[in-house]
Amino acid sequence: MTDSRLRGVRVAMLLTNPYRPDVRVQKEAFALAAAGAEVVVFAWDRSGRLPTIERPYEGVTIRRLFIRSRDGLGIRQFPRFLRYWRAAARAVGAERWDVLHAHDLDGLVGAVLSNRGNARLVYEPGRCGEYSGSRRRSPSRTLQRPRSDQRRPNPGQLYDGNTVFRVTLGS
Repeated sequence: MTDSRLRGVRVAMLLTNPYRPDVRVQKEAFALAAAGAEVVVFAWDRSGRLPTIERPYEGVTIRRLFIRSRDGLGIRQFPRFLRYWRAAARAVGAERWDVLHAHDLDGLVGAVLSNRGNARLVYEPGRCGEYSGSRRRSPSRTLQRPRSDQRRPNPGQLYDGNTVFRVTLGS
């Protein structure tokens, strides 16, 4: 069921994984689309085996940018990140967006490079540094209030794990 609270709002989400789906991104994208927003997720397909365009839900489009790579390269991944950020900046920058939503720190770089207008920037830190079975906390987790895993986006709001952003447009 679609309502009209965000009708006309265009949201670009930047994601440095291929969205197979990424459940946290899926929930946010579907909730925003259900509120009337148009959501496009720009995902990084490192294998080239996934569809370039996918429409998993009304109002949600997944656009995969193919930059060959693989996980686990460490610092050797950096040149590939540069290629992804350039490709994302071209793809996202070619259109007008009201909101650029960056998932994780590596997506934030792409969002900053892509912002060609007055789009609002939303950054949502992920769970970087958390390993199953480990008690270590990542630096980003120690600098911010703990995020509730139960928190769900409300239609008409974007959140970064700590702060709720109400999307209002116009002068």
